[in-house]
Order: sequence, then C-alpha cells, then structure tokens
Amino acid sequence: MRRGALTLLLALLVSAAILYPEPANALSKPVYPPQKYPQLIPNLIAVHGDRLVVQDLSEKAVELISLETWEARSLKIGKELSDLAILGDLLAMASQDGRLLIYDLETGEQRELEAPGRIEDLGAGGGLVWASIPVRDLILGIDPVSLEIEKRIELNIAPGGGKLSVAGGDLWAIEEAGESVVRIDLESGSKSSLKLEERAVAVKAFEGGALVATSGDRILEISSDPKVRRSWKLEKGSATEIQLYRLGDGRIIYVSPPRWVIGEIDGERITEVKAGARIGGSALAGDRVWFTEPAKRRIGYAPLSRPPIVKDFRVEKVRGNLFKAVAEVEDPDEDLSKVVLVVFYPELVGAAQNRSYEMKYADGLYVKEFSVEYGRRAEAHVSAIDAYGNLGKSSVIKLRAERVEETTGSQQTSKPSPQQSVTPAEVYAAGSSLLLLIPIIAALMLRRRWRKRRR
Repeated sequence: MRRGALTLLLALLVSAAILYPEPANALSKPVYPPQKYPQLIPNLIAVHGDRLVVQDLSEKAVELISLETWEARSLKIGKELSDLAILGDLLAMASQDGRLLIYDLETGEQRELEAPGRIEDLGAGGGLVWASIPVRDLILGIDPVSLEIEKRIELNIAPGGGKLSVAGGDLWAIEEAGESVVRIDLESGSKSSLKLEERAVAVKAFEGGALVATSGDRILEISSDPKVRRSWKLEKGSATEIQLYRLGDGRIIYVSPPRWVIGEIDGERITEVKAGARIGGSALAGDRVWFTEPAKRRIGYAPLSRPPIVKDFRVEKVRGNLFKAVAEVEDPDEDLSKVVLVVFYPELVGAAQNRSYEMKYADGLYVKEFSVEYGRRAEAHVSAIDAYGNLGKSSVIKLRAERVEETTGSQQTSKPSPQQSVTPAEVYAAGSSLLLLIPIIAALMLRRRWRKRRR
C-alpha cells in the first residue's frame, strides 16, 4: 500500500509539472567562458568590438582580451582606477590620483591629462569624455584627442560612480545630497531639475529621458520634462552600487552587485538571474551583459535572450490512432534551437509516461505525425527551446484513440468495434463509480432499519 501510494503521488506531481509549468525567465542563466585568459582579479569592464577591456586589481593593469582566441594584451597602468569609458576607438581611464589616461585601442598611443581634482565618474557622448570632479563641484567635457577642456559645468555633483550619464545631447547628473536629478542640454546649456521623494543613487541617460535608481530600491523612468513616467519596486538591497542599462526595445537591465543578480524589467514584469559571486563591474554589449566576479577571479555574461513563444498549437487526426501536431513558434531573439512535441500518458508510470518527438519545420510551421496508444488517455503539448535553454510552452490538448472497423463499398462508414468498445480504463472508471455507491446504499439500509425499530 505504501509503495502504491508513493507511485501515485509521483504520477500526480509529474502531471502537475506538465499541466502547470513554472513561468520562464526572460533572462538566461549566466555563462562562464573557458578561463583561457590570464589569471587576474577583474573589476571594471567594458567592451570594444571583439575585445573585452578588463581592469585587473592584482596587477594595477588593464587587460585587453580577445573574444575569439582569449589571448590578452596587458596595459600596465600602475595606478588604481575609479572608472573607465570608451568613446569610439579611445579608452578613457580615470586614476584615483586625479589623472585622465587616454589609450588608443587601435594604434596603442597613450596620452595623459592632469585634472584639477580626483575624477570619480566618467561618461562619453557628443564627441567628448565627461568627467565628474565632486571636490571642485565641477563636470568637465574633454576632447580625448587634443586633451583640451571644451566644456565646464559647475554643479554640486554627488561623489562616486553612476552619478553622471550622457545620451541624446543631454547630460544627466545627481546632485550631492541625492534629493534631485539635473538634466543639462549640452547645446544650449539650459538646466532643469526634478526633486525626488527618495535619495537618488544612480542615473542612466537614454534618448529622451533617464533611468534613476533610488535608496528605496526603486527604479524611476524620467522624461526630458523632467517628470516621473513610471516606477518599479525592486527587492531590498538591490540599489546598492546598482548599474543601469536601457535596451532599444524599452527593456531595462540592472545589475545589483551585493545581491549577485542581473535583472530585467519588461513592462510590469521583473525577472532576475543569479551570478556565482558578488559582481564587480558590468557592461552591456549587443545581446548580453558582461560582468566580473572579483572573488572568483572570473568573467561571465548573462544572455539577454527571451523565451520562444508558441503562438498556436493544434492536433489533427489523420486516421485510427495516428495524429498530426502543428505548431506556430516565434522567437523574439531569433535563436530558436528546437521544437519538441511531448505526449504524456497520465495512466502510466515511469519512463513510459512521457514520449517526445522533435518537430520539423515546413512552410512556416512545425509539424510532426505521431501515434497514440489505443484506449489510453493522452495529453500533448509543445516545448520550444532556444540556444540558451529558455523554454516556451503551449497549452495542453487531451487526446484519445479508439479502434474502429472500416467497411468498403460505395459508401465508407466507421462504427465502434464491439470487442474494443470498452477499454480497461473505462471498466476501471465504471467499477470505481459503483464502489462509491456501496457506502451510500448501506447507509440508506441502516436508516430504514432504524426507522422500523422506532416504530
């Protein structure tokens, strides 16, 4: 009895997993490439074409790592860096001793500018490298080729990284107390500000607005007016050292170093994937977010691939117990790997319970002919899997195949075969129903006898 109960429980759990699958993540699990690159303690990271630009804390250097061969070229800086940024083929590095280093990634030429104070944050846009110097209440726009200071903006800017960002001809910054964010039109020099209910801790500009993270673990989308358009609440502790990105399709990516997570906001849905350790720096590049794990001395990336969508699924009967499954599948990131038809038999137990068939693509649809065991109930659904293991599922269609006799002549008709019209499953169901009647009949008889005795 105990063994039978465990078997039944297992069957129910498998059925529930198929009928009610967990929602798929919009982000894919982190990937860690083979560590063919030199041993290092990676922290800040950027991407230039097919190369990673990675700060190495152990050597006070910057490693230029090829994504094709994983070979590395080392730039010996000899100084601690507070930030780095890329503008075209030029790498800008802010050292903690108040110097701005410019390195040409193509020619190897290097230049250096002594700033009027320690640079704590770098941005790039409008052909200039932008440097924040909080100790001087100053933001400088520097020509990276001539090292001439083209623009000076006096602003009580907050210290630390993530307080300055440039996009679409606008510069956004967080003022020292964090109570407001400031938008500066770089062409006209006009300023506008927005006072916030919670202290701002990071800003990221995009065309027509900016994202702001607050001390209350919220992300705000701010228009160029500036006004708060939308707001999202993250888990506690998410905004500490947070790094923000906005994709062209409107999705928001955030990296929370102390929580070890990379998150995505798509509409009202928030999904997260967890890294293997505390995150150092991060960089958005194409279809992925690169990040570093200083404690584990490794570099990884989280693909921005979304699950495939099964837009339509139907099953057509061919003949007898032969059916044809037809599915329409769409992959928003065009990295679909395969589409699989799964046929589940709830009456069976073990490996025989699930049958899977890879579907073939033809004329814009995925198709597969398959047979169903006579007399058994079956449940069919489609699973679409992309290159990163993201899963999209269809609804479930219930099936049953019964034997029929076919007669030939001027007219062909089909009627149920007397020998096969009743299946063991139906007998069992009918018997179960009769068994349920026994206690009811017994109760009625006892009630009748009790009434007779009273009389």
